[in-house]
Amino acid sequence: MVWEGQYMINEHEKLFFMLSKTFYRYFWKNLIILFSTSLMALIVFIGGVLNFLKGTEDIKIVFMCLIIFIVVLTVTILGMKPFFKDMKLVKMEKYDNITGKIVKYRRVVHGGDPDTITYYPTIRDINKEWVEVEVKAEKTELNQIYHCVYLPNTKIAVCEKR
Repeated sequence: MVWEGQYMINEHEKLFFMLSKTFYRYFWKNLIILFSTSLMALIVFIGGVLNFLKGTEDIKIVFMCLIIFIVVLTVTILGMKPFFKDMKLVKMEKYDNITGKIVKYRRVVHGGDPDTITYYPTIRDINKEWVEVEVKAEKTELNQIYHCVYLPNTKIAVCEKR
């Protein structure tokens, strides 16, 4: 048991609290980015329609703007789908957990200037050698044993060294 403020909580509750906090941080960041991108695509489409009505744009430009808007909206919906699935699990306080050894990392390069690089660990369960889970967790070391609490759709995790 651990004392957190005035309340005594166990390790699983502490990890789940940290997981839900991390999940909502990722959720709102992705929602804001995808919503603002969709809004910009909508504004470009409306601008194309207004210019077409004025007679300064060709109908081809309006169709291209419409296609761009539909593609961006589709990417937004598909990008947020795992978050909505995991939000149900967070509200019900249902999560997956695994205790295992970090066996490898997957390198992910995010565009930018300069590029940012993230390493996602793959954990092999110590009880079932055939079970491996790749999660999005920070501050892990190779060949160390961790207990991780994670959400199955977004793979957002909080890991604690054992």
